[in-house]
Amino acid sequence: MKVHMKAKLLPFILFVSFFLSSACWANETILLSLPQSIIADAISKSLPIAFPQDSETITGTIAVSRVDDLTFSDQTLSARISLSGRDMRINTSFGSQQIRVNVGNVDLGFSVSATTRYDKTSRTLLLHPVVSGIEEQGSQNGEIGTLMVALFNDQDIPIPLDRLEPIITDIGSRRLVIDTQVENVVVKPGKLKIFLLPRTTVSN
Repeated sequence: MKVHMKAKLLPFILFVSFFLSSACWANETILLSLPQSIIADAISKSLPIAFPQDSETITGTIAVSRVDDLTFSDQTLSARISLSGRDMRINTSFGSQQIRVNVGNVDLGFSVSATTRYDKTSRTLLLHPVVSGIEEQGSQNGEIGTLMVALFNDQDIPIPLDRLEPIITDIGSRRLVIDTQVENVVVKPGKLKIFLLPRTTVSN
């Protein structure tokens, strides 16, 4: 009987807690601090990340296959990236003729150091990487490797953060919805800090 009563009271207690605190949440942010090791593990489990490339210079499928030695410092992150290209072609011209030169597969690694900046208006985290220490593996064409790295080097890479799923729970006959908006993202040594602004609504 006691367990049954506690199970019935728990949703009510949660509802009261959220409802009473929603007024202060409207003006205060929640800090989500993610250790560097957790992010490195999440990235490792999500790889490889492949994306087709079809531009005026190169075509093929490029994939980030490994990210090693991920390190956070003040507003900067660094890592060692392994990149692969499959069915790669270089688009060039000979006189008035457009020519595609088949290169095949390319594997290379490079070091990257990226500064970070959060654009609150667009809710986008911007990474600006600078590449160094390019190492091609095997006897691949050096030009295609340079073109592949150029897609990342000294370019702003946007990471949208405006698609966070709301927290939705039913409490009795009411529905509690907590939406969160990213107010800021700060990179510190060993951790990533995300500041969230929650907005709570309750409906019947």
